[in-house]
Amino acid sequence: RRMPPRFGRFTTAIGYAITTLGFGIMINPTWATLPGYLFLGLVVGLIVSYGGRFPSLTPILPTLSALVVTLLATWFVAAAVNDGLLRVISPALVATLPGMALTTGAMELADSRIISGSSRLIYGISQLALLVFGVMLGMHIAGSEITPRAPSAPMGPWSLYLSIVVVGIGLFIYLSAPPGSLFWLTAAIAVAVLGQKLAESLMSSAHSGFIGAILAVLFAMLATRIKTSPPAVVMLLAAFWSLVPGAMSFMSVSQAATGSDADVATMGAAGAAIAAIALG
Repeated sequence: RRMPPRFGRFTTAIGYAITTLGFGIMINPTWATLPGYLFLGLVVGLIVSYGGRFPSLTPILPTLSALVVTLLATWFVAAAVNDGLLRVISPALVATLPGMALTTGAMELADSRIISGSSRLIYGISQLALLVFGVMLGMHIAGSEITPRAPSAPMGPWSLYLSIVVVGIGLFIYLSAPPGSLFWLTAAIAVAVLGQKLAESLMSSAHSGFIGAILAVLFAMLATRIKTSPPAVVMLLAAFWSLVPGAMSFMSVSQAATGSDADVATMGAAGAAIAAIALG
């Protein structure tokens, strides 16, 4: 933990922009949104990378990131690509989304670790609230409302496989992965994402993360026995990032807070996704 990152702050921000592009292709694969994903991802990457130098700014980084991204997307990106605002900004905010905290908290509660699990869940919910506050503040300043729009031209079904490679490269740079681990990170992401996708034919999308998480853990535990692979926790971290449980909860809470179409079932689906991944 005391070692400096393998890459500089600006290179780390570039890695985050690549990660945002990959998640954007995975969540909302449309051609016109690709430049917007790179632009917004670079902005958030710079905020997170350089803001980390000032510990006193850490509590407001989620709100600041959400505010800046919402303003930029409203003024320069969302209207140009004719896409919904939340679908444009969610991939760029994946670093500040509390998906890992919420999932880990649910895992700890399931394992009867009451104190740590409940503390982590409350932390994740508070981070989510800060993000939503930033989005609402940005919308108020920009004078925009989240309204459904016709999506731009979609990419082909091959976009899912492309997104896996792009996310693997981005996380390799952004998280300063060990040398020689790019193949294993990409493989772990592929197992989690493709497993989750195949599970959607048997169960709802909110519960498909259960299968993706199981396959990711099994793959990491088996692959770590190979000498060229990194530790299992490295592959698991990349796999859990790719499942993106926080993206669904962020969009659900944002829709409810801004008065868009969201009901109890939508919020329940977000909670079900987190619980399913934790159970897996």
